[in-house]
Amino acid sequence: MRHGWLPVLLCLLPAGCPDAGTPADAGSDLTGEGLSFPDGLNPERPADLDGGGGQPCADPTYAGWRCLELTIDSPRHGATFAVEVRWNLPDQAPTSSCLWVTGGTGAGGFRGQPQSAALQDRLAQAAIRSVEVSFTDPPDAGGTTGGYFRAPRQGYVDAAWVYAEAVHELVGRGVAAGQWLTHLGSSNGTMIGAAALAHHGLGQQVRRYLFLAGPFAAELGPECTDESFYAFMGNITPGGPSMRALQDTWNGWTQQRFCEQGSATAVPSYDNRSLLGSAASRSYPKSSLTVLMGDLDEFGPWILASNENWHHLVDAGSARRYVFDGVGHDVLGAPAQQLQDTVFEHVSRPPLSEPGPAPTLIFSKTPDGPAETAFSGSDTLHGRVLNVGPDAMACTEHDGNPGLCSRLSGWTQMPNADWSYDAATGRWSATIAPAGFPSGTYRSWWRDATTQQHSARVEFVLKQ
Repeated sequence: MRHGWLPVLLCLLPAGCPDAGTPADAGSDLTGEGLSFPDGLNPERPADLDGGGGQPCADPTYAGWRCLELTIDSPRHGATFAVEVRWNLPDQAPTSSCLWVTGGTGAGGFRGQPQSAALQDRLAQAAIRSVEVSFTDPPDAGGTTGGYFRAPRQGYVDAAWVYAEAVHELVGRGVAAGQWLTHLGSSNGTMIGAAALAHHGLGQQVRRYLFLAGPFAAELGPECTDESFYAFMGNITPGGPSMRALQDTWNGWTQQRFCEQGSATAVPSYDNRSLLGSAASRSYPKSSLTVLMGDLDEFGPWILASNENWHHLVDAGSARRYVFDGVGHDVLGAPAQQLQDTVFEHVSRPPLSEPGPAPTLIFSKTPDGPAETAFSGSDTLHGRVLNVGPDAMACTEHDGNPGLCSRLSGWTQMPNADWSYDAATGRWSATIAPAGFPSGTYRSWWRDATTQQHSARVEFVLKQ
């Protein structure tokens, strides 16, 4: 689905917007300082009607909202973070809550932007609370960053730990309340949410994610250093420092300039600080992911390629991606009702309730038989794929080539010699004689390239 609107603001640069795996989404933690989340929201305090410890906001932009300042000590970071929280519907028990997390250094807000304010008001009419979470530490003495990237700057993963802890606190206070929680992140706000999901188990509490103009930089190593990589950063400079220079600043590599110089020296750090790193979870079976990008993003083809790479390689209960024509990096600020309707629809819908059936991949021993997980070399393997249109990609990896499907280069555009599509039935099918294939475990995925929905991973064992 593509639509046409005009670009407005850049929210990724340090100034930000001026007003603007593992089972059960468990994630992983790099230093053992992980968070222990209950499964879902706080059943004893679903909503706090006494303010959650906050006070009426002094800023007239937030009239009728409540404000709360949190101080969070990060044992990962060795620093204390200042976090400001603002929320509406203070005297109501909301149906759900949407956590708004901005780009740049995380210090800005959304309420001053007309499109965001209108969307928040529309959500409020549907009894959905908006909770803005801002990182308010000022720049250091040298005037560098602050917010997410306060000294000693260590990238997204550490700031995401602080965000996950803040969410945990807000659930306990009854501020983040209702039947489900949504993370709505813009630009760097997508990175904070995605890193908390991949590294800190946020998916145990936040089940729906709206990512606007991100995530990106999911594999820092090849994106910083490998010019042949599909999502190499290059020297994109939309009116400011290059993205590689920004990554150096945000990760505390200003002196070494690891990313900007394409240095392999920081390879372990690249991996540890990446959304698709070896320690990160890529499997979020209880979460719904929705990505909205603009085809005129000021960071050019790189950010679209980087985002597609991330979206393609994670597994979620549901995953959708939209690229809107004529829209720049400030997706939420685009003055188009249909874009606002898309955001509203996904925020107001419970997780895992997207319209339409999910892609389904089945391997069996007969054309329409039940799914099988074990085959011998003498069997005929019948494959079928349901709910995937004619524009499709697929990948199968084997014990002999583990990780093949973790890169886009390992995927095949369909049809191929084995698989064909029947437009009358809307079904992909294949008849395969596996006698010449090596024994072992095979893992397969399919993706509808139009809707960007994935099938779940399907495994089978072949014994010759």
